[in-house]
Amino acid sequence: MPAGFNATLNKAGIDQTTGRVAQALNLAFRDVLSTKAFLDVQIDSQLVALGYDAGDVAVLRSAYGDLDQLRRIFEGAEALGAAKDFRTFAQRLWGTGYTGY
Repeated sequence: MPAGFNATLNKAGIDQTTGRVAQALNLAFRDVLSTKAFLDVQIDSQLVALGYDAGDVAVLRSAYGDLDQLRRIFEGAEALGAAKDFRTFAQRLWGTGYTGY
């Protein structure tokens, strides 16, 4: 008898997983849009006053610039002309030691 995820593999389980993952991605891009909109109206000194240093602010802006570009590509509003690792700045926000996969 199989163990793990394959033990009860069926259409309903696959539908649930694929739907959940697709929905989570869509919600993540919605969150990218709202976070980028928030960051866009903040001036650097406001973020510094909250405890960020200038380097932190630059990383936040770069990461969300990249994530928003990925969102626009996902939505079909922009084409990607060349290969790009969108994790370059975003991974600096993930935390120490987290590799993502």
